[in-house]
Amino acid sequence: MWCDNITQDEVQALVDANRLWDFTRVPLNDKQKADVKEKMAAGGNSWLPYDNGRVPTADEVNKWNRKRHGHDAINRWILIEARAKRLGVLGVCPKCKGKGSKFPAHVSHRPYKSWRECEPPTGAGYQLWETTSEGSPVSPVFASAEELASWCATGAAIFADEKTSRENWLQMFADEDGVDTGSMFVGQPGFLGARVNAPM
Repeated sequence: MWCDNITQDEVQALVDANRLWDFTRVPLNDKQKADVKEKMAAGGNSWLPYDNGRVPTADEVNKWNRKRHGHDAINRWILIEARAKRLGVLGVCPKCKGKGSKFPAHVSHRPYKSWRECEPPTGAGYQLWETTSEGSPVSPVFASAEELASWCATGAAIFADEKTSRENWLQMFADEDGVDTGSMFVGQPGFLGARVNAPM
């Protein structure tokens, strides 16, 4: 991956943004160790309360990321910006003009522009939602849990490509505390999960 192969200037951008604490907030000498010990005695955590002055090498950070998956979305944004600046391509996209979307024709743009948010109708509905993003529906809406379970047995996976039976889906739907499968939360109405109020 590109973020396993960052350059030294990109490491510096992360250091400047105070984003590499695994390197910059660990004590390196006796004074820094004493400062951390004092902080912990006062109820604080084990991070050094200030930058230790170390700038890691690109190789060290790349190895750290491969081992720990250390770069979150904030780090990636910083890295993309640093690389774009270095390559001279930072700025507004000439195709989308900074809007983030480009429609091939005016006809396809009309439905997008005319869409309006509205509340779903009230009433019980049964639908499967995933939680690997902000949460979104992955199944049609059904009138009963049994119908949803039948659909899930062939149309959904509980994690990655792992499937389970209709009976197991129904059992998960009935669990009062809900079931976290790792990629979705299956629970009763009111949870972000398999049974939610939704359009019928």
